[in-house]
Amino acid sequence: MKDKKYIEKSYYFIFDEGYFYRPWGNFALKEKLNKKIPDNEPIGEAWLISDREEFQSTVLEGPFKGEKINELIKKFPEFIFGTEKTSPFPKRFPLLLKLIDANELLSVQVHPDDEKSRELGESDSGKTEMWYILDAKPNSFLYIGLKKNIKKQHLIKEIENKGDIDRLLNKIYVKPGEHYLIPAGTVHAIGPGILLAEVQQNSNVTYRLFDWNRIDLTGKPRTLHLEKAMQSIKEENFLIKAKKVEIKHLFGVEKYLCSCPYFTVKHWKIDKICKIWDKNYCFHIILSLDTTHISIYDNEIKLLKGEAILIPAQSCCNVVFRKGTFLDYYQI
Repeated sequence: MKDKKYIEKSYYFIFDEGYFYRPWGNFALKEKLNKKIPDNEPIGEAWLISDREEFQSTVLEGPFKGEKINELIKKFPEFIFGTEKTSPFPKRFPLLLKLIDANELLSVQVHPDDEKSRELGESDSGKTEMWYILDAKPNSFLYIGLKKNIKKQHLIKEIENKGDIDRLLNKIYVKPGEHYLIPAGTVHAIGPGILLAEVQQNSNVTYRLFDWNRIDLTGKPRTLHLEKAMQSIKEENFLIKAKKVEIKHLFGVEKYLCSCPYFTVKHWKIDKICKIWDKNYCFHIILSLDTTHISIYDNEIKLLKGEAILIPAQSCCNVVFRKGTFLDYYQI
């Protein structure tokens, strides 16, 4: 059994990835990001960092090669989450990082917030998420929220009457490099021709409102969850497309993309050798957007586009970035 002394030699964690077939999936993960997925199977989701029964991330290299992320959380909570954390250490990793590749329009859905999830008897928390558009075909779009003056009752009635729900939803045309925060309670759907990175609360509670009359592999329509969705939808007008806050440094550019109670996301473009963290307050997940070069003590790490790394809180002060463009996810 590995002793705790080995944690001193493991400054970061690179995990395997889980690939999931979806009826609306595509092949961009292989074609654009060189993921090792089947040639003939449309993969809709790649789970890069996951602490769930559906997929447990496994360490690929280093002293803890072969260990699951949930085992690391139990053994080394202070190392991963930081000694500055005042609240109890989480029992599982609090975030889930995915890549989503949509060839077709995804179902219209909504996620409950934490309180509503408890009220509805779910075992998971609520689910707030954030999307970063990696690639998008011309005229690709998202549905985020209801149009002005549209109530959730209008949407449910339209669905039950098999009407035109497109006219009730807020449709947003997107381009690569844009980002969108999707608070729990927001009706949403991802449109075709989009490859995006999604960070979310570690929850799988999804209430499907409408699936465009698709059928599953058994030839049946997918189940809808109208009653629970009705209770979960929030009609407030949220700030959907967050304004970027940009800071220019001598070594590159730092952009704040979004912040919510569950995660903060930054975009970094590094041109010269630098340190960007001087405290060990929290873990950081790095998702590379091109080729990113990182040094941690005598470890030289190269992340290709679409690859992720988990840097524990107590390693952060020792991380040197040499060059690259990446998303930085963390939880204070």
